[in-house]
Amino acid sequence: MPDSSPDELNAERARLARAAPDLLARIERIVDATPLFYATSAALRGGALPGGGCAIPLGAAVQLWDAGAWRAPCHACGALGFVLSYAGSCLSGGYSWTGVCARAGCAGAFTKASRSLVELHGPAQEVLGRRDPTRAWRRVAVRGEQGPGAGSAPLSALLGALLAEAAGQGSSLHCG
Repeated sequence: MPDSSPDELNAERARLARAAPDLLARIERIVDATPLFYATSAALRGGALPGGGCAIPLGAAVQLWDAGAWRAPCHACGALGFVLSYAGSCLSGGYSWTGVCARAGCAGAFTKASRSLVELHGPAQEVLGRRDPTRAWRRVAVRGEQGPGAGSAPLSALLGALLAEAAGQGSSLHCG
């Protein structure tokens, strides 16, 4: 996956924050459709090993939000936010996570080194392992390999199609 500029990453986080409630409302659709499940974003990443992490599929993130495993209070307003990414090392004990608040009018993204890496990595590993036990949690290649959903539409296109579908404008969702 190509590196994103800080501005692009912040825009993607804001887009996910706005879409998160609608994504949760469509969790079954996302989890049941392989291209939707494996849609990736530069903002959805995780890893617990030195040297980097891998993309977290949209379907796994939505399941983790739904279960409450990837929810945390927003530092700005106190509303429950959505964890998007985490990184750290089980060896050093250093870790950080980034979340976004979906509450209208809130500042948006927040980052902190205050949540246990095990709390974030364990549930992600479990969800990905259930979905695809032979390929779960392998490092994403620099070229942008997306796992079994490779070739699916970019996350921004999928979000637009899901939101149009939710607004009753029919289904414009076409994945890889």
